[in-house]
Amino acid sequence: MEEAIADRPNILSGLRPAIRPLAKEFGRSADAPYLIYQALLRSARRIDGLCRDDILPASDPDVDDYRHQMHSIALDVLVNDLQVKKALDARIDFHLKELTDAERLAMRELAQGLARISTEPLGEQMVEDAETATDPEEKDEETKKGAAFQFGSRVVRMLNVNRRAVHDVAAAFSIMSFAWSVVRWFTS
Repeated sequence: MEEAIADRPNILSGLRPAIRPLAKEFGRSADAPYLIYQALLRSARRIDGLCRDDILPASDPDVDDYRHQMHSIALDVLVNDLQVKKALDARIDFHLKELTDAERLAMRELAQGLARISTEPLGEQMVEDAETATDPEEKDEETKKGAAFQFGSRVVRMLNVNRRAVHDVAAAFSIMSFAWSVVRWFTS
């Protein structure tokens, strides 16, 4: 991994604090997908922190690409590994049961706002997923968890593609803290 940043040592050498722990985790946990998933997300958060601390330039396309790749690989692990998906299902189940009425409304509002900036089928699906996940009349817990998983993973992907647009939608509905709660379902 460090070889990949060797071509631009003056800018990307600042990525080493985010990459070294990830490389170490790959070395010791190659057979533990959930640990790899978490390490990828931690690496992306470290990159965010390095940008906030002005160690890395926040607007550099290569820095953005590394952060985006960490999230994308983590989501690929999540989607394709049953062990990781099972662990996340338990977390989503817990969070769904803990949702307040205000948070259920916030989830539906977030979906409606993100639908406006999405492609038509994706936006419609996000709204449907948010409604299903928060529907007190829906008795099938697996259906609710599946809808919450779809909704949350799409929020995370949209955040990776256009963080500003997701931020603006959440801010417009005054549901910023809830939007980050959904993201934490997948990342903490």
